[in-house]
Amino acid sequence: MFFRSLVAISLAGVVLATPFKRADSLVVSVTGPTSVSTVDDLKFTASITNNGEETAKILKYGTILDDKLPTRSFTVTKDGQTVDFTGIKMSVSLEEADDSAYAFIKPGETLTVNHEVAHLFDFATAGPGKFTFEPVANFAINDNASFSKVAATTSTVEVEVTGDLAKRELPMLNKRAVDICSDSSRKSFIDASYSEAKTLASVSSSYVSSRGTGDSLYQAYFKSNSASSVTRILNAVNSENSGSRTLSCTDSLGACSSGVIAYTVISTTNIYYCSIFFNEVATSRLCSGTSVASRNVRGGTTLHEMTHAVSGTDDITYGCSADQSLAASSQIRNADNFNRACLARRPSSLTTNASSLVYRHTNALPSFRTRATVAAMVEEDLPEGVEDFGSYAVILPPEPFVFGVSHIKPKEVPGDIVKPPYVLNNGNETLDGVNKPESIIELGGEAESRVRRVAQLAKRVREYAGTLVGVTTNAIDSAIHEFILAHKAYPSPLGYLGFPRSCCTSVNNVLVHGIPDDRALEDGDIVNVDITVYLDGYHGDTSQTFLVGGVDEQGKDLVNVTNRALRAGISACGPGRPFKGIGKAIHNVLGENYSVSSQFTGHGIGTFFHTRPWILHHRNEEPGVMKPGHCFTIEPSIIQGRNPRGWIFPDEWTASTENCARSAQAEHMVLITDSGAEVLTE
Repeated sequence: MFFRSLVAISLAGVVLATPFKRADSLVVSVTGPTSVSTVDDLKFTASITNNGEETAKILKYGTILDDKLPTRSFTVTKDGQTVDFTGIKMSVSLEEADDSAYAFIKPGETLTVNHEVAHLFDFATAGPGKFTFEPVANFAINDNASFSKVAATTSTVEVEVTGDLAKRELPMLNKRAVDICSDSSRKSFIDASYSEAKTLASVSSSYVSSRGTGDSLYQAYFKSNSASSVTRILNAVNSENSGSRTLSCTDSLGACSSGVIAYTVISTTNIYYCSIFFNEVATSRLCSGTSVASRNVRGGTTLHEMTHAVSGTDDITYGCSADQSLAASSQIRNADNFNRACLARRPSSLTTNASSLVYRHTNALPSFRTRATVAAMVEEDLPEGVEDFGSYAVILPPEPFVFGVSHIKPKEVPGDIVKPPYVLNNGNETLDGVNKPESIIELGGEAESRVRRVAQLAKRVREYAGTLVGVTTNAIDSAIHEFILAHKAYPSPLGYLGFPRSCCTSVNNVLVHGIPDDRALEDGDIVNVDITVYLDGYHGDTSQTFLVGGVDEQGKDLVNVTNRALRAGISACGPGRPFKGIGKAIHNVLGENYSVSSQFTGHGIGTFFHTRPWILHHRNEEPGVMKPGHCFTIEPSIIQGRNPRGWIFPDEWTASTENCARSAQAEHMVLITDSGAEVLTE
């Protein structure tokens, strides 16, 4: 069970996960005039010095480093009051941003940028007087593909403006806004995102009104803010009907730089969409192949920009964890908080109280269907060319979304049960990043005897689990937990990397790592129960997909193909045989109607739960041959149709197929002997 390295397959975009920290190694100083007679002379030079020991790779957008785009590089005040910013606010895909979106400052070096700000602030309304300019220096630092947020040390500049304060307009590449895209498909795409954004806002406003401020989702994204302050912004988006606001596919300001998805011009509230936007997906795909964390939902992007346009929200930070870590006063101003909270509400509009939806599944999920239209859909004919995956319950995240598993109380284990070392190491199998050794068992000795014994116990638990289907998966987990303890063994998943249960139960479209819950298994379900036990210092691992009641023919065939795929993979094993042969053998079984997940692998097993060799189930060219003593699992996850991808639920464990097709898995432990390969768990 479990996987190798693709733990975060839902994270298509990088998110910023921690509050801003003070970075004394980065120092920003600003020079400029002390007095001017016209705002045209408001020109500043900013110097950013890196006093640290490593090169700093800093995202430029929306900071003092951005001297190209009309983003907010300064906070301007007069007499303690903020002067309105009139430049642009934008949505950015950190995944799509290349090096041109960053500033690179080596240790000991100083980077200098120049700014002219006459067209970026409403000095006319503020009137003449002394203005204070503070550089925006809350930086996102990219360090080996992860991001940290730091606040640099800064200084301010005061400037007396005595004369011309008239508003300057942003320089436009096109003198008038383009209201209709010449590309009709892009226009339709924008129109659809606009409708989806308004629906998201409406659904979310109703949710807040009915649930109140004590709801866990509300607390995560808005903390102590009043419900009325949140619904006011959502209702403004939902009721937006401006006849003059432009939603344009033309980059009129030339601001579609690397990674920019869309931007809003604050002075006009016009919204401009960049090419990246047109690769985003419909909001309905939250049920079929994307996630809140991915930040690639077109309705969410338009909602984000609309909150800029109608309510003046800012871009303080991005990402689920980062949004939740903000202070309440910042959450209500951060556009991404509304985007995330609304998208987190979206899937539940398709779910029943059991967090499942029964319908005739196609490879294109419907958008915003009611229970009545869903019921009608079960009987409707499938469009020509659409794959029919059968009728079954689609498992979706329960509402409201809860991120992580800290709310789940793990079951207790008596003190006389020997626990694997990771239980005392915060769930981690290694200390200080030490590489785990390859799993090679000494044949003919005590190690082999122990491996065989624990594998047989795992088999017995698997067979026992097969007698339990028809109850809730939580009940299955409880029974398995007690069964394992009764045999003086430990349920290996419990506490491994924080996993909160004693086994994994993956139902229908859930690929792997399903967390047992109170949903009752229904007639027609298929459920994989993944078992691992720890006994005498060794782990034993196996799984099987069981049929619940009257499973349809498509479901039965899926399980049969999965079992054949496992057998084919095992048949490719033996001393001196290449590991890549396993994936080839599995592929040859599948045919045109099935695919195998490449995101989850088999693994070496023994004294370590997961270690080398990693077993790839898809066609591959990985080097390596099997040696006597190699002990590993083969556990292909087979999926209906030709889409092998998956996505992660907000619990950060449960993996669903991207298009909600059904998946089945089967797993055995294999020991390479001097003369062949032996299956230990049958």
